[in-house]
Amino acid sequence: GEGVIKETIEHFCPKGRNHFPYLVYCWENLFVACHFCQEKGEQFDENLLKPDLPDYEFEKYFLFNYRTFEIEIRKDISAESKLKAEVTMKFYKLNYSGREVARKREYKKFQNTAESEREINDYSYRYMFI
Repeated sequence: GEGVIKETIEHFCPKGRNHFPYLVYCWENLFVACHFCQEKGEQFDENLLKPDLPDYEFEKYFLFNYRTFEIEIRKDISAESKLKAEVTMKFYKLNYSGREVARKREYKKFQNTAESEREINDYSYRYMFI
């Protein structure tokens, strides 16, 4: 239906012949991602944030706005961190039209589920609930 976020497999480092073809089946290069993130295609930048690195934390780079359901880049971070956040926001279209609707829907689903029945892995946008 409309507004449904379909999950796909994202190659963090593009698998294309001119990029990182040797990483095509490397487990550390594969991520479950929505189809908007998958549209990153062959784009790559060394500044792209990789979410499985030990020092990565969503909160170090971004804030979640519960009024607009958009992701914002923190203002109190270094220029280097800001660049990484900007590249990640742009490549993965983190505030692409319609994402705020999907985030709001997930948030309401979470809020309307009894705490004892919540399973965090059942929700997209888990960073909103942690």
